[in-house]
Amino acid sequence: MASRHFTPRSKLADCERVFAAPRTEPQPISDEEANEIERAVLLAVRLRGTVERDRHYREIENIPGAEGPARIGLALERLLAGLNTLGVDRATALKVAKSIALDSVPPNRRRAYEFLDSIAPAEADTTAIATKLGLPTNTARRILEDLTAYGLAERKSQGQGKTDNWARLPWEE
Repeated sequence: MASRHFTPRSKLADCERVFAAPRTEPQPISDEEANEIERAVLLAVRLRGTVERDRHYREIENIPGAEGPARIGLALERLLAGLNTLGVDRATALKVAKSIALDSVPPNRRRAYEFLDSIAPAEADTTAIATKLGLPTNTARRILEDLTAYGLAERKSQGQGKTDNWARLPWEE
């Protein structure tokens, strides 16, 4: 019976070829690439930002602020350089680095933000967003409130007893 961790020799040989290839110095990061990584990092840290809520009523009590972008930015810059050294096409390496930044975001927050981004500048109501995300309305509302706390979304009240509308806010670093 074969092991679950069995790797065919041909795959191992491919890995050996990659790591045995002569290394070159990574291409210096361009201003445009640095700006793209910076934008992805700044969005990711805001999407990841902590929102402290009351344990019983689930109301927002504190918004400590987003983490600093330096640690993630440096890691992504090093990843870009490493992928470049291994011979990965620069555009692909940049795409991977930006994807990793956003992969560190809580999935439901990311999905809510991406939904709002896809309909921008239009807005959608809480129920429609919850339905689209496959979440209960209260959960979707809390996620949208978290996005609003970090300036990524805007709540537009429709009045007492009516569902709120939400829109993505344009943000700048």
